Amino acid sequence: MTQKDEHQPAGSSGPIATVPAGPASGQAQADDINVGLVAIIGVFSAALLFVLIVLIQAWFYNWNESERVDKASASVELQQALASQQDKMNRYRLLDPSGKVRAIPIERAMEVELATLRAEQGPAAATQPR
Repeated sequence: MTQKDEHQPAGSSGPIATVPAGPASGQAQADDINVGLVAIIGVFSAALLFVLIVLIQAWFYNWNESERVDKASASVELQQALASQQDKMNRYRLLDPSGKVRAIPIERAMEVELATLRAEQGPAAATQPR
């Protein structure tokens, strides 16, 4: 066997084919990065993020203001309802058109009820300490 034949696989009669160097051979190849395109995508993404943040912030402030207005209007309605109830509890009025049932202020009703209870219990209740 000659020196040339030593490098040939057994059973092979012809010359060995050589494979050119490249990505298939396991050697590294230079990356072809389009820097301009990457920069444009980065700038576009940053601008889009900025616009989204501004829009979400505007939406939040608008929603917050509408909630504040709703709460303020509910507060006014509540104050009106409380004033109406206080007015009903603190004035004399007719409840029955025939004039048999009348409403008196709550403070006066408590005084009348206390006097009635003391009258029913007699003189012993007046001498007992509270």
